[in-house]
Amino acid sequence: MTDVAHSSARGRSLRRDWNRAFLVMLVLMLVTGLGTIAGMWQLVGQFSHVASVRDRETGAVNALRGDLVNHEQTGHQILSGGMVDRPAFVREQNDIDQTFLRTAEIFPSSDGSRQILARVRADWEQGLRDAGLWGGQALAMTGVHLAENPVFGADSDASRGELDELEAPSLRAMHRGLAQGRVWERYVIVSLSVLFLLAFATTVYFRRKLSRHLLRPLAAVRYGATRLHAGDLDHRIPVTRRDELGDLAQVFNDMAEALRENHKTLVRRATCDALTGLANRAGLAEHLATAFDPSAGTGGSCASVLFVDVDNFKEINDAYGHETGDAVLLHIVDLLSRCVQDGDLVARIGGDEFAVVVAEHDGYTGTATAERILTAMAAPVVVNTVRLAASVSIGVADREAAIADPLELFRRADFAMYLAKSAGKGRSHTFDALAHYATVDPQPATVEPEPDRSVLTGAGEGSRPGADR
Repeated sequence: MTDVAHSSARGRSLRRDWNRAFLVMLVLMLVTGLGTIAGMWQLVGQFSHVASVRDRETGAVNALRGDLVNHEQTGHQILSGGMVDRPAFVREQNDIDQTFLRTAEIFPSSDGSRQILARVRADWEQGLRDAGLWGGQALAMTGVHLAENPVFGADSDASRGELDELEAPSLRAMHRGLAQGRVWERYVIVSLSVLFLLAFATTVYFRRKLSRHLLRPLAAVRYGATRLHAGDLDHRIPVTRRDELGDLAQVFNDMAEALRENHKTLVRRATCDALTGLANRAGLAEHLATAFDPSAGTGGSCASVLFVDVDNFKEINDAYGHETGDAVLLHIVDLLSRCVQDGDLVARIGGDEFAVVVAEHDGYTGTATAERILTAMAAPVVVNTVRLAASVSIGVADREAAIADPLELFRRADFAMYLAKSAGKGRSHTFDALAHYATVDPQPATVEPEPDRSVLTGAGEGSRPGADR
């Protein structure tokens, strides 16, 4: 019952289609055998004429294809910024236009060949227009347009591929000419020849049908499965038919889409804070690792790291409740987002702790960002008509050439924030190496301590100076 419902929804069935195809082949063979009696009276007399027409058509199409290939190569040179005689390139377009017209005159007007040539010509012109290479566009083009080369090449290949469609009407015209041969003069030979030709043509047709409707879709499914196995969740299989293979391709696409959405959700949950939507500790660590990796061609830079801690946040939660506390945090997030510039990253790394990664800006430092934040925090926070005086303490650590570990830079910002709290809260403090060494090791040190790698992972909170905030 389910198969019937699916078949009705599809409207097509491979089993039914191929049963009909083999029935058509059988009928054609029977009709061809019967048609040998009256089919080929003029075969011998007209064979040379048909072959001549066929050769002329084939030669014209091959010449046109060669002109298109040469013109495409010149177009690629223009897009790549090469030195090309562009007026000659435009004249060559006019010559190819005339070649299309001359080629169309070779083909008969009744079999659709001229319409095919007109469509190929229009697609060829459109491909040049899309690439900015048609007529005056080519003369006016400046600079290098390498990104256009793949699209232009694909359009040109598609236009030349459409010339192959001339093969079918040409073959049909040849068969019609042969059918007018000397039926009565060579009765037996003509009958066998007609049977062979029709059987061959039918076999080729259904072989192409088999390739288009069965082998190619199966190859597409196999390639899609390979891409999915390789981790390409964006690849989709084209659904060209509404049959069993079309259903299979659609199910595969639905599965790939579900996997992609699940992957996005997992990545978002793993790297984003649920309350604020900011990057969390994992997202911050990933951003810093990318910024410190010279081989990562993409990803932001890092000039400074700010450690921002909300002062007396526990008292706000205790006095007004966690909902008010969350509202205060969201207000602070809004202020932080407005105080940073493009390329900077704001992350929430704890309950009331935030980090700001300041990218490299001309004339703009982490200290300037901290001052902007403190200025913005001077105004009271209003939550449900309740005015709250909230402040933050900020530690600033500027990146130095000797710092190769992002965790070390983050640890310095954390320590600088501890110094800001010790100085009275509601202020910023830049990392002071002497104060740091005096705190962690009263004795003079000649080797800088190993970075505390628990800072970004969330461990060791109780052992960090100023943990009670």
